[in-house]
Amino acid sequence: RDLVRSRGLGDVYKRQIDYVFEHDERTYRLRTEARATGVFSLLYGGLLTQSSRGRLGPEGLLPEHYLEKRGDRAARFVDFDRATGLAKADDGATQALDPSIQDQLSVMWQLALIARNAPERLRPGHEMRWSVARGRRLHAMRIVAMGDEILQAGAGPALRSIHLTLI
Repeated sequence: RDLVRSRGLGDVYKRQIDYVFEHDERTYRLRTEARATGVFSLLYGGLLTQSSRGRLGPEGLLPEHYLEKRGDRAARFVDFDRATGLAKADDGATQALDPSIQDQLSVMWQLALIARNAPERLRPGHEMRWSVARGRRLHAMRIVAMGDEILQAGAGPALRSIHLTLI
């Protein structure tokens, strides 16, 4: 079980996000909770909860269920049925399931797994494409690796990072 906490900086855009990643050799479960704080909470009140669960395969995360709940709104979810090749939303809509499918939460962890297990896929100019479930619908995501970048994190040590661009 891994917990990663992120906090926004600045007076206008503040948020706290907690990520939990649990896994065994065959399955994974992700959960995140985000809450806007400060002036930003006037625009985006309430809690955003997202969860993703699925299997682990040779290519990384294979989502089977994604759920998101924003504030007092009803939860939205998508089930990924690999046997039928369909993504099924809570409103009954279905779409063809792309084998590369990720959800809005799993895609970021999929990138981390690629960086760890297949860094050659992040060499400058390399492009990655996924279908990504956001809410009830699937959207195309294209990310291009731009190369290494050194980030200075306040008074702490410099961090080696990989610059990725969302196209």
